[in-house]
Amino acid sequence: MRKKDKLPYIIKTRKSVAWYFALILVLASIAGGILYIYYFSNLINRETPAALVDTFNGAIPALMFIGPVVFFILTFFKRDNFAMGVTAVLNFGALIAFILSIYEFVIAEINALAMGTGWSITDVTGFTGIVVVAAFQIGVMIFGNVLAWTRLNASPKMQVLDNHGIIY
Repeated sequence: MRKKDKLPYIIKTRKSVAWYFALILVLASIAGGILYIYYFSNLINRETPAALVDTFNGAIPALMFIGPVVFFILTFFKRDNFAMGVTAVLNFGALIAFILSIYEFVIAEINALAMGTGWSITDVTGFTGIVVVAAFQIGVMIFGNVLAWTRLNASPKMQVLDNHGIIY
C-alpha cells in the first residue's frame, strides 16, 4: 500500500462516522466550558448584582474540560465504547452543577420582580446569558447521551484483494 493511501485506509477501517460526531461533541464541550467562563467574566466587568457573580462555580468548566481529556485517553487505549459515555456523564454533571449554582439567584430575582406589576421572566438579571449557557449544556449533554449508545468503532469489513494485491 502506498504511503498516501494509508491515511484514508486507517480512517475507513478504524473509526465510524459516529466517532467524528463524538469528536465534534468533545470540541463543543470545550467550547461550552469557555462560554461559561466568558459569560461570568463579562458579568464581573459590568455592573451586575454580586449575587449573580457569586454563583460562578469552577467545577462546571472543570467538568466540561475533563470530559474531552478522558475521551482522548480512553480512545487512545481503544476503549471507545466507554469514552463517550464518560464524557456524557461529566457533561451531565456540569449541567447539574450549573442548575444548582444558579437556581437560588433566579428564584430570588423572580420573587423580587413578582412584587411589582407587569414583570416578565426576561427581566431577570443575566437571563439571556443563563439561557444560552444552559441551552448549550443541555444540547451537549443530549447529543453526548445519544453518542454514548452509538458504536464509535467501525464494524470490521472484509478485505478484498484484486489480481494485483491491492485492497479495495
